[in-house]
Amino acid sequence: MKVKLATAFAAGFFAAVILGFFRPAPRPLCRTGDMTTGIGAERAKELEDSAGGWIHNARECRLGDYLADAPDRQGSPDILLSRMGEPVLVLSRNTTTLLDTDGHRILYQWDRGKSTISYAGYDAARQAWVDNLDFGADGVVDFRTTEISGRQVKQELKVGDRWLEFLNKRDGTTGVFLDGKFMSVDDARKKLAATEGSVR
Repeated sequence: MKVKLATAFAAGFFAAVILGFFRPAPRPLCRTGDMTTGIGAERAKELEDSAGGWIHNARECRLGDYLADAPDRQGSPDILLSRMGEPVLVLSRNTTTLLDTDGHRILYQWDRGKSTISYAGYDAARQAWVDNLDFGADGVVDFRTTEISGRQVKQELKVGDRWLEFLNKRDGTTGVFLDGKFMSVDDARKKLAATEGSVR
């Protein structure tokens, strides 16, 4: 009985050791190098656009379902966080960008170099995405774009206290509609200022 038990134990132990050699090694948590190698030209270009040139000399670490990429050097604020191959957060010296989980819509972006903040929101009642732009990063929305599936994208510029439809014509001229008339932004500002002055 003792011999059979010892033989069974030894056979099980050796089987476990042998199977251990055939089990794939776990993926390393971090790796360094060029993160664009072996992923195709289109995907490599997307990574370069999102992260910048440092992606060719980066450290990449796996954090659950996420990949965190950063320059493989000290003193850099840059980082790219992605999930399922799509970027979700990009930080650099000049910009902070948060993307939707599909990686195609910017939900929030602060461009410190241009002093511009943009953020998007979804209006469930109208089934519309509204993108807002704050020029000067002063907390006031100056421009917005409304996108409803199946309709033409609507752009609006805030002039004074009014939102006016903004158009970019094929001939390159830009302007707004004020009281049913197309005019330049400067003309609209003057007209509204004159109207406000006459009311006072």
